[in-house]
Amino acid sequence: MKKINLNEIQYKVAQNRKIAELASAQVLDSQGVTCRLVEVNPISSTEPRNPHIHLDIEETIYVLEGEGEVWFNGNLEKIYPNDLVLIPKQEKHMILNTTNTPLKILCFFPSNDMEATQVLCTDITYPNKEEK
Repeated sequence: MKKINLNEIQYKVAQNRKIAELASAQVLDSQGVTCRLVEVNPISSTEPRNPHIHLDIEETIYVLEGEGEVWFNGNLEKIYPNDLVLIPKQEKHMILNTTNTPLKILCFFPSNDMEATQVLCTDITYPNKEEK
């Protein structure tokens, strides 16, 4: 058994969010899963976001705090606390904080190196830069 406390982890800054890696090959020497706590910045305070896909794994997202939207293949779905979202493999998606309050989510991946499965879709941005 291995254990870690959120207070032991440094957040890393990423596009439109900050990430605390709770379990992965790098953290806790996970053999098959990645778990991340993600704080998504409000759209109003950041640059447009690019969606991404995971080539061969699904992603499960659990909303801890706040409200927002899941953008998936051009569609939007509202998310609220206690919602769980399952993203199929190879589906373009991103999480958007459409409010001015914190949006905290837990993301689970059935891979200890989810970065290796992720491809950024740089040809798509949301919101569209022309709409600003």
